[in-house]
Amino acid sequence: MVFRIPGKEKVMIMRFFLAVATVCFAAGYSVAEPLDIVSDGVGQATIVVAQNDEDATTGAAEIQTFVEKMSGAKLPIASEGEAVAGSDIMIYVGHTKAAKEAGIDIPAGFDSTMRPEMYEEEGYVLKTRGKAIFVGGNGDGPYHGTQFSAYALLEKLGCRWYFPGDWGEVIPEKKTVTVPELDIESQPDFAMRNIWIDGRWLISSENRQIHQQWCMRIGFSKHSLGAGAETMYPTPGDGSLAQWLQPRDYAEKHPEWYAMNEAGDRTATPESNSSFTMLCLSNEEMAAEYIRNVGKSFETSKPGTVADLGVGISPPDGVPYCYCEKCKVASANFSYPRYVHKTMQTEEVCRFVNKVAAAFPHKQVGVAAYSLRDIAPQGVKLLPNVSVMQAPISCCVIHPNNDPTCWRRQEFIKNLKRWVKLTPHVWLYDYTQGMLVSQFEPERDVANFAINAPIYKEIGIKGFGRQGSNAMMATWISYYTSAKLMWDVNADIDELKKDFYGTFFGPEAGPHVQAWWDACEAKQLEATLHVHESWLLTHLYTAEFTRSIRKHVDLARQAKMTDRQRERFGIFELIAEHFEKSTQTDEAVKNLDYEKAAACTKRMLELRTKLHEISEFLIGKSAQTQQWEMFTAGRNRKYEKLAARVNGDSGKLVVPLPLETKFKRDRFNVGITSEWYGNDFGDSDWGSKSTYLTWDAQDEPEDAVGHDYDGYGWYRFTVDIPDEFEGKAISFYSGGAINEAWVWVNGEYVGHRKHVIWWLGQNEIDFDVSEFARPGKNTIAIRIWNDTEIGGMFNRGFLWSPDQDETATDAK
Repeated sequence: MVFRIPGKEKVMIMRFFLAVATVCFAAGYSVAEPLDIVSDGVGQATIVVAQNDEDATTGAAEIQTFVEKMSGAKLPIASEGEAVAGSDIMIYVGHTKAAKEAGIDIPAGFDSTMRPEMYEEEGYVLKTRGKAIFVGGNGDGPYHGTQFSAYALLEKLGCRWYFPGDWGEVIPEKKTVTVPELDIESQPDFAMRNIWIDGRWLISSENRQIHQQWCMRIGFSKHSLGAGAETMYPTPGDGSLAQWLQPRDYAEKHPEWYAMNEAGDRTATPESNSSFTMLCLSNEEMAAEYIRNVGKSFETSKPGTVADLGVGISPPDGVPYCYCEKCKVASANFSYPRYVHKTMQTEEVCRFVNKVAAAFPHKQVGVAAYSLRDIAPQGVKLLPNVSVMQAPISCCVIHPNNDPTCWRRQEFIKNLKRWVKLTPHVWLYDYTQGMLVSQFEPERDVANFAINAPIYKEIGIKGFGRQGSNAMMATWISYYTSAKLMWDVNADIDELKKDFYGTFFGPEAGPHVQAWWDACEAKQLEATLHVHESWLLTHLYTAEFTRSIRKHVDLARQAKMTDRQRERFGIFELIAEHFEKSTQTDEAVKNLDYEKAAACTKRMLELRTKLHEISEFLIGKSAQTQQWEMFTAGRNRKYEKLAARVNGDSGKLVVPLPLETKFKRDRFNVGITSEWYGNDFGDSDWGSKSTYLTWDAQDEPEDAVGHDYDGYGWYRFTVDIPDEFEGKAISFYSGGAINEAWVWVNGEYVGHRKHVIWWLGQNEIDFDVSEFARPGKNTIAIRIWNDTEIGGMFNRGFLWSPDQDETATDAK
């Protein structure tokens, strides 16, 4: 029923009807029409909040805040049952009596019983009836449906939150705010929806709170590390395994409860940090004490990752393992070197987790399928109260799940399906920033997740607790679009992008900015490599490529924009220049112009500092200061050192390594016995390879799913050493070799560069070859062993004559 009461009596009668809550909705409403909740800057509506409903109170406050930002009008808020004056239109928020009387069925309820359909009660409604707007959802247990309904209403009014913080939101300015006719009932496609910020680049407490609020605004659930009571499945964080057997309490008395290393020593001491301590999982006494301590934790709600719902269990990060005889006997000895360079231990860990789960059948026990536990177990069935956090650290981040040429993605999906067969309680902990080692170049998670999300829904995982980082200069809008796709896998990614670019930069500039980002995404997809390191894409992300897409930046700059849109465009310009400098760095390294490479990396750090000053979410502070060699500050230092080696400051260039050399695969490991390193060895039938790119970046894949060559490969080339270096020290430097290398000069063995995990990018070869090299022609042979899908020389190199204070770093 619609009330239209003229004159002063309207105030008194409206107060009466709201106070006694006798407005009769059951009688039915007239057909809903668009409602002006603000007209010409004057509020026309009252927000009425369900009593004792925290979710509704938050949602109502957000509606009030953003309507005022839009129009300048601050709509009054009243608790249902309080007197309200002067409004025809009511915005009912939460589980109000008015909604019930109107026949509006608002989702509610939470059943914490561990069952396949667990966590599937969430949802919201958004409806108009006559002069009433109903905003409500399930707020029980871990859910926040009413808040999501409030944000859905604000999005209908044009509000957008593309990035965390004021700089990332777009709130339309309009004196009249009109709510269209609404009849929406919505449930998420995934129960868990979250990308948390890991803090590796440093982030303030204030910005963590801003991020949490932003997550709610775009539709993420509150499940994340540290979500407390609102956590859905217990998070098996790295190193949580030993928290119930603290070394300070047990290591001295029971050293046998802790892992034995490969040398046969049990190294845990009372001073050991439990987060980095592995247990001996085959020890039954340890397991019994472990279970007793977990039970005590449930009773007292004390340490570790114990929550009301259960406990998360995971060994430390890395490749922790117990090498005692009993553990080795228990191992099935499954090995997957393309995933991790140690024997898998999924079976042992899952058997242990089952013991804990059996002791607490009414609690959840979470296990991390990560590192040595990545591959689903053989011969172990998980108990019904076990949940799995799948964390595919080795997976390719370039290609989407449906790419038939990406074996890593294909195997990941097969493995994920096997985990889901073992338990319906599987959630995905993947990574965005996907490039775990990068210079913060553009990534393609926006495009990939739009393809991947429907596949994950079909498989039946419960959702996501993705590891994110404050590096949105690289991830761009992927967190925003991921949130929309986690709620609705059928969300139109093209429309989401069109809306963002046209709104954030304006309808003229937006398409040009989008063309730039789309070109970067498309370029990555050309890769036949299957990696998560951007430094392996230097054959695609080239200076020539960034020059080719510069036109999009120039065209956008010339387009019409508002002042606010031009400020945002300034952010994009910094990102585009940073990408250009990154590719120019690689070009300089290829040409051995280390002074230019150092200048480019210095400029990259300056650009990042500017982006950081705009927002800590674009890039964290430590991304400018991290000195590890694989990151930009460390690279800058390395290039300055290399420049000094060749420009006379600490040494002098003798001769560059050739960009192209002779090359041959050694499939059957006959190169040494056949003396492929000899000066007189005939290599006329050999092929050739660049010394700047890995052989995988140059070769066609071995099969249709994209496997690359694993094995030995040999490089041979001749260099001319000028006479001026007669009797002087000479060193050999190569920018990289994956994974292991042996060097010969003039048929004489020089030395061995030990096996190094490739993704860190610390793969140089650096030998003193003074006793082997001589003026004139010198034959150099390099044998490389690769067992991880990425192999060969890269980043070229040179021979140089060091000053007395400078020496090669590798021992013979």
